[in-house]
Amino acid sequence: MDKELAASMKRLNRENRRVILKMEQYMEARYINEIACEDILADIVGMALEYQERGESFSDAIGGDAEAFCRELVRNSPRQSPIERILNFLRWLILFSMLLMPALYLIELLFPTFSPSKTEGLQFSTGMAFALKYHILVFVLVIGWFFVRMSTYKPMKYVMGTYIAVFMLFFLFTDGILSYIVKDKLLTVNILVWVLCFGGALLLCDVLKRLAAFTIAYKKQKKDHTRST
Repeated sequence: MDKELAASMKRLNRENRRVILKMEQYMEARYINEIACEDILADIVGMALEYQERGESFSDAIGGDAEAFCRELVRNSPRQSPIERILNFLRWLILFSMLLMPALYLIELLFPTFSPSKTEGLQFSTGMAFALKYHILVFVLVIGWFFVRMSTYKPMKYVMGTYIAVFMLFFLFTDGILSYIVKDKLLTVNILVWVLCFGGALLLCDVLKRLAAFTIAYKKQKKDHTRST
């Protein structure tokens, strides 16, 4: 979300912001191109602000059904390309991985008797099986969430139940399996270097994702311009 759109969102009252956030969630669940999504949101926010300034209900103006209203708006909007979806998935994996090791490092500092790790300054040493277990759980967490979003806009109980059950199964069995495969190997990392490396990868991923989104949006605009002429 760009700065101008974010500033406009802040001017909305709580009710209108809730409605528009619900619309944004709907469009993200439909994998609308990032640039197209921002353009649509900018128009919706502008409309909501007009109704707000007149003291009228924005929710009533759109018929009280944000999902139906968005469905018509995004009918001809470009969807994310495969590269956008892959980069978006990678972005979340990188983000969670970047935060995971510092989180384990803090747990070791706060609860040294409960963690199978040790610290020396910014050096963090832990069992390879222990580290891999939580990285696998991060992978399951991210891919599971994308599956839930792809399956349904409003996750049904059985979808969320399956998601949680699979996550718990991995949590229970991964540790034992990895301990058998990896055995007693140690992993040692510098937390600062870890964060900087993954932070750089995250920034690169965001830049590439934005460029891919601009490319798809530009092709759509060019196609629409050709049709109009």
